[in-house]
Amino acid sequence: MYFTLLKVILSPQAHYRIYLDIKDTQGARKVAKLHDVLSNNLLEFSRQIIEQLQTLRSHELEILQLADLLIGSISYINR
Repeated sequence: MYFTLLKVILSPQAHYRIYLDIKDTQGARKVAKLHDVLSNNLLEFSRQIIEQLQTLRSHELEILQLADLLIGSISYINR
């Protein structure tokens, strides 16, 4: 699901650091695979476009808390 969202947003002319919320205990393996798949989709094998892709707890990063709040508000309005 992350791949479908990110593949249309990423541009080969930019550099990215992507932070995802921790969902389960298998997150590290899944994030490594997502990084590989996104890099291959951009035909970029030196990993310079996507510099970093990691998981964080949402309470450690304020921007993730804000994103959780906005997503929750939009979901509430549209259900």
